[in-house]
Amino acid sequence: MDSKDVTFVDVKPSILKEKVFKICDKYLKEKDSDRLSEFIIEAEECDIKSHGIHYFLHSLYPHIKDGNMNKFEKIKRCSYEGSGGVGILALEKLLEDMTKMSERDGSTLFFVKTPGKIGALRQYCERVTEKGNVLVFMKNTASTMGIKETKKPVLGTNPICIGFPESEFIYDCCTSVMATNKLRYAGKIDKNFDHDIGGVGSESTTHPNEILSEGGYLHPFSQNHYWYKSFFLGLVVELFSSMAGGKTSERVGPKKGRRLHSKEGLFGFLINKRAIPHFDNYKKEMELLFEELEEYKIRIPGKRKKKDTIEMFKEDYDELEGLI
Repeated sequence: MDSKDVTFVDVKPSILKEKVFKICDKYLKEKDSDRLSEFIIEAEECDIKSHGIHYFLHSLYPHIKDGNMNKFEKIKRCSYEGSGGVGILALEKLLEDMTKMSERDGSTLFFVKTPGKIGALRQYCERVTEKGNVLVFMKNTASTMGIKETKKPVLGTNPICIGFPESEFIYDCCTSVMATNKLRYAGKIDKNFDHDIGGVGSESTTHPNEILSEGGYLHPFSQNHYWYKSFFLGLVVELFSSMAGGKTSERVGPKKGRRLHSKEGLFGFLINKRAIPHFDNYKKEMELLFEELEEYKIRIPGKRKKKDTIEMFKEDYDELEGLI
């Protein structure tokens, strides 16, 4: 890959939000423009560069300009069909309705066909979990993940997102080593990765543009440097099990494997905290587990802080200004 000059600029979040708002406001209602611009800046503040300004320019703006805003039409109690396009506002409204339903009934399910462009799943969690809900959702994507045996992509990156009440922990993970948009962003800034992230045919590579070429594919997350994805999936199982009464923080010691049973829990699907039979046990186990992880200086996914400035790829920033 030929190298190129890559320049970054530091921009205040408020200024960046104002620019995105002005672009959206040409085509959308003021309140919709305000929320979409806020959504994009939230992604930047969470260091989700794959779904921030890059995502806005690459995936959202063409639909916004053409008026392709997704609308969910209710089919029945928990099954919806979308119209494609930008689905961020529609999904937020759907989750708002589902939250009210879970508060009333204790739990709910929802199925959405054609949700459209919805960005990073983790960004929907906080509004739901702060009202005492577990949120579990996932979606499939275009085929971009494969292995040496297939020599081509056969599955999507297929993200899974799980948020927990009274906790900052959010599990947001695609089943590949990374999202496709992260590849596109890395290719734009001429960045190769330190570890093999995919392949072309039977050969592995660290080059994003090679994987984005015809026949390229991403590895599944279990490979190489991406241990943290499966590790924190284990933490997800621990927390769900604690809701069923499991006490996995009580170490089994030398009797491991020889006891008639351990103090375990099994999770099916629950959503509102009043429907969780052992919510107090969950809170206790969660606190113990997080304390132990923090002793090992392991950062818990989901925690974020407001930023004074956001580092922007200058070409993206210039393109943004050119659209105003």
